Amino acid sequence: MSSLIHSKVTLSKIETWTILNLPKEASAKLPSRGQVMIKGKINGADFQAALEPDGEGSHWFEVDETLQES
Repeated sequence: MSSLIHSKVTLSKIETWTILNLPKEASAKLPSRGQVMIKGKINGADFQAALEPDGEGSHWFEVDETLQES
């Protein structure tokens, strides 16, 4: 099943990693509290990623340098 989730997010730094942490409201719309594969866009750039649960009701993934540059 495919659905659209729109959300504004700010990238965060944790040591050398740049991560995107979904707001809890957006994460609650995902089909699982576990790892979830997604397709999305950041500022018009397409990406695919495995979202990881953060243990606090949301999901996150590491944003690679290529996606950061686009």
